[in-house]
Amino acid sequence: MSKRLSRFIVVMSLLGVAAGLAQGSPYIRVAYWDSSQGTAWAGDGGPVRDALAAIGYQVVNAAELKTWMDDRIADRRLSVVVMCRDVVPDTVAETQDANCTIRRYLDAGGKVVWYSDWPFYYRGTTGTTWGSNGAVQVLGFNASTGPNDQNQQVTFTEAGIQWGLVTPWSSLRPTSPTVTDNLTVLATDNNGNAAGWVKHYLPGDTFRGFVRIEDHSGGPVDIQNLIAVAEYAESINTASGPAPESEAIDVRRDVVLSWTAGESAVTHDVYFGTSFDDVNAASRGNPRGVLLSQSQTGTTFDPPGLLDFGTTYYWRIDEVNGAPDFTVFKGDVWSFTAEPFVYPVANVIATSNVAFDPGAGPENTINGSGLDAADQHSITSTDMWLARPTGDETVWIQYEFDSVYKLHEMLVWNYNVQFELLLGFGLKDVTIEYSENGTDWSVLGDVQFNQGTARATYTANTTVDLQGVAARFVRLNVISGWGMMPQYGLSEVRFLYIPVQAREPQPADGAIGLSPDVALSWRTGREAAVHEVYLSTSRSAVENGTALVGTVATSSYTPATVEFGSRYYWKIDEVNDTEAISTWAGPLWTFVTQEYATIEGFETYTDNIEAGEAIFDTWLDGWVNSTGSTVGYLDTPFAERTIVRSGRQSMPLQYDNGTSPFYSETERTFDSPQNWTGNGANTLRLFVAGRAPAFLETAGGTVLMNAIGNDIWDSADQFRYAYKNLSGNGSITARVDMLDISPDIWVKAGVMIRQNAEAGAINVFMAMTGTGGGGSTFQQRMTAGGVSVSQHTYADGPFTAPYWVRVTREGNTLRGYTSPDGQNWTQRGDTITLAMTDPVLIGLALTSHNVNQATSAQFSNVAFTGNVTGAWQVAEVGAAQPEGNAVVPLYVVLEDATGQTATVVHPDEMIVARSGWSEWAIPYSDLAGVNVSRVRTMYIGLGSRNAPTAGGSGLIYIDDIGYGKPFPRTEATDVTAPGDVVQGVPDDGDWPAAETPNLAIDNDPATKFLHFKGETEPTGIRVTPSVGATVVTGLTLTTANDAPERDPVAFELYGSNDGIDGPYTLIATGDVPDFAGAAAWPRFTGNATPIEFDNDVAYEHYQLLFTAVRDPGSANSMQIAEIELLAVTN
Repeated sequence: MSKRLSRFIVVMSLLGVAAGLAQGSPYIRVAYWDSSQGTAWAGDGGPVRDALAAIGYQVVNAAELKTWMDDRIADRRLSVVVMCRDVVPDTVAETQDANCTIRRYLDAGGKVVWYSDWPFYYRGTTGTTWGSNGAVQVLGFNASTGPNDQNQQVTFTEAGIQWGLVTPWSSLRPTSPTVTDNLTVLATDNNGNAAGWVKHYLPGDTFRGFVRIEDHSGGPVDIQNLIAVAEYAESINTASGPAPESEAIDVRRDVVLSWTAGESAVTHDVYFGTSFDDVNAASRGNPRGVLLSQSQTGTTFDPPGLLDFGTTYYWRIDEVNGAPDFTVFKGDVWSFTAEPFVYPVANVIATSNVAFDPGAGPENTINGSGLDAADQHSITSTDMWLARPTGDETVWIQYEFDSVYKLHEMLVWNYNVQFELLLGFGLKDVTIEYSENGTDWSVLGDVQFNQGTARATYTANTTVDLQGVAARFVRLNVISGWGMMPQYGLSEVRFLYIPVQAREPQPADGAIGLSPDVALSWRTGREAAVHEVYLSTSRSAVENGTALVGTVATSSYTPATVEFGSRYYWKIDEVNDTEAISTWAGPLWTFVTQEYATIEGFETYTDNIEAGEAIFDTWLDGWVNSTGSTVGYLDTPFAERTIVRSGRQSMPLQYDNGTSPFYSETERTFDSPQNWTGNGANTLRLFVAGRAPAFLETAGGTVLMNAIGNDIWDSADQFRYAYKNLSGNGSITARVDMLDISPDIWVKAGVMIRQNAEAGAINVFMAMTGTGGGGSTFQQRMTAGGVSVSQHTYADGPFTAPYWVRVTREGNTLRGYTSPDGQNWTQRGDTITLAMTDPVLIGLALTSHNVNQATSAQFSNVAFTGNVTGAWQVAEVGAAQPEGNAVVPLYVVLEDATGQTATVVHPDEMIVARSGWSEWAIPYSDLAGVNVSRVRTMYIGLGSRNAPTAGGSGLIYIDDIGYGKPFPRTEATDVTAPGDVVQGVPDDGDWPAAETPNLAIDNDPATKFLHFKGETEPTGIRVTPSVGATVVTGLTLTTANDAPERDPVAFELYGSNDGIDGPYTLIATGDVPDFAGAAAWPRFTGNATPIEFDNDVAYEHYQLLFTAVRDPGSANSMQIAEIELLAVTN
């Protein structure tokens, strides 16, 4: 029987049913599954996820679900999400109320399918219990639950049959049918309770909302039932998906409206106007002046002329059937507001040349303090600025913007305390100056400000015409006030500008991972006639205006050539020679292109053999080419769904080189020759994941092992043990270089002394873990067959591999140690007194803490002391252990359209024995002789194609094959610089005048930043590096001149692309171990132990908080001399 036929026979019949049910689905469909979030009665949900993925559902994790729901809230397209795990993720259930994302998604017409446990009983993990109140607060029920634990077989209602339910279940958590309104009951128990139901959220809806079926624990959900209710839909005859989305603001005046047509619509009637009542009530018979297009066939509409500034418009699309009935389906009324004529300037910095009252600094005039929603100002003095001049110098208050603006007006709220009409502290006569650079100033003119009203209902009562000047700085020179006293105050100012510069770039500023086929677009400046496009990989070339690539009349530009793996800088200068200022230079923007384009991601393959869509139908293996390879699995799913680098699938490639031809190979022949040379491509890349062998010691002394088992714990162990014999005193030391923690947080790898290889033997074990217990544990079993005990969660943890471990034996005394470097050792846990009979076993132990998934580890620097004898022996303790991979070479062959080939062998001869994903980048220079612009076939093989010899067998995984150009790899450098915008956190001025936040970024260790609140709360800085968006992956911190008790010992780093004021996203947390050591770290000295962390997101703004100081009991502050944010900038 052929492999193809064999595989066809074992395809699960339910997938055929599922595919039939899902055929022609109108929904955008996702399946939620995330192992980092919890699950309850639904169990792991993996089989459900796989069944849905096989019929085209996109599998999303918790973070991706949040993004997807936000998109659906915005576009309101028909969509459904099936929750494959029955604990609601905290990314979409942020709060226990109707404002959370998942409820807003339902309110926007979304559909959620839920099975097993009571909806929202748990949130995030099973450690966070919302109970039945989750459904009350989020879903809008008026009571908690129905009766529990009835265990009654359900009966389908007429609606349930219509929805496609076919397999009854035993109900455990039904709902009372009166618990909420707008409920469709799909199934009932014997008492009439709703065991399957749909809660609808849109008026008149009959097929969307929150769907719950199979309210029980235990066995998996019936896939046919699940897909039937997920895919159930009725005709949607009304228009949906408005663009711009309803209630949008700041919409371009030349906007073109678009929408998604109703299913049966043949033509469309467009109603558009500024009156909601007219648009809502109008019809063909009574158009009320707003029926602007009748019976049009397209789904776009361009309103006549330009829209009016700041005006709210209403629009409606009625969908019209064709013959014979020509039924009209009235649509919803949508709205949007056109862009205003002017915009308020944000990110303003206010300074003054004179002292001011405490809490009444110049920043109060631009931070909105004292203003309510109606722009009425308070009479509280600390909501205002009050200057106290001490000499004859002219008092001024100055405003700095983040760039040059075309200024239109300034609104003024003068000083406004309760007795202002008597005091007269408000400004009266003022001379206004402006500047583009802060050095060269021009006088705008003299103005008089109206006096404040001294009432809490005070609104701006002075408007200054700024005459359209171009300025980054504005200075108000005070000539006089409204009173006799030499004090001057101001409540608030607001600068309004005309948007003449290009803005809203696409791709967004700082975007990464873009295709080299990127097209640039932007929102034009209002006065622009043409647009000058500057683009280069050189920042200075763009800034200096020497990288002009084109002048265009439209607001888009497609570059001729953009290369892979490059950072580009670009700007748009808006030009109109008829204006007084003919050119407005745009801001500098950046984007980064992806390193590689996809050749093969293995995502398109299904389990449909009849359609030729299985992975082995494209990647041919030994069943066709007579080598020892097997692509995919014999049972469905054919592709690998767990060990994947990205997406949801990878290619499993089994090899068996034990018989002729003694090598194993898979091949893919493309339908037409492939060109892999565009956009500067110079490298072929793929990812490989191997499996560790059972036990292998390399020539260099490195040991690779795999293992499976429930644990080394309790009264009996399951693990792999590689050991020698020890008599008398001795020790074993090893560095755990790598530990695969994917099976469980309590995977364990370390060094052990053990009486024998029985499962219940007495032992001591110093292990690294997969983060469980802080990453390290010292454990013992004191009696044969007895329970195990441990000591973990050490104060100086957590720890991660690579890390050193040691166990020592002196008589009956045993100890465990760890070390970060193999030099400085710390004893862990108790000193153990344990009698063992010589010889004892001493060696390396490994367990996965998961009977269904193996783990792997790499050890190095293995060293023994004492009377250790014999060669390595390997025991399978308590459970059979996996065989693992035989070490054979891995190679790639390319064949071009003329039959020329090039072969490249992986430089790491151990690659198939290394678990986890490894990148293999093959420069085109290694593929000499083959035309990579005409690739016909790609081969991936194991063994030696040209000189085959008998070898072993194994299994590897391949994913993400691509071509492109890698980024230049350089050492991370400090991306901050003197002059960067820096704020203190909290930004309250609670620091000495000579020890301000910017001094932490001045490259001078002799200066420092000190915050007095640092001993009681987190303090630190926010900074906007002038180099632009960067991917920060490390820190360097330098101690200040004195008082080591003030040194920070713990940090939190955050990033933002929304502005220096946030909101911020947490990047990393950690300790500063050097500063926290027993001895005070030297003054003026940076940390020696690297502070590094994983991060792959570029941010424009960073917030660094120090959450603890060395000795808060004696410190009165936090201080730091220098802060360096480390990133690779190119």
